[in-house]
Amino acid sequence: SVTIDKSDSTRKYTLKSVSVKTPKGTLTVDGTLFQEKDLFTNDLRWKHEDNEVHTKSKLQRLGPTGFSVEVGAEVSKYPDAGFAVKWDYHRDTNK
Repeated sequence: SVTIDKSDSTRKYTLKSVSVKTPKGTLTVDGTLFQEKDLFTNDLRWKHEDNEVHTKSKLQRLGPTGFSVEVGAEVSKYPDAGFAVKWDYHRDTNK
């Protein structure tokens, strides 16, 4: 199921056992997606058979000249294969 919580400036999507059937089995997603004017985040668990991947990301606009990106993933079977990246970008304005 997908539940959507709305307000004037935000949207939150909650996914519970959302499944897609493929020729190689069923892919199931659980977690949340959140959106507001200058921010998008997700925290999702992807499952296929006995494999599970946990992904998190955050994309945020930092005013008219910058943004911040955070992305990470963890694999249940291979805990050493996870990663996390954070990147902040600020453009200098030439006057």
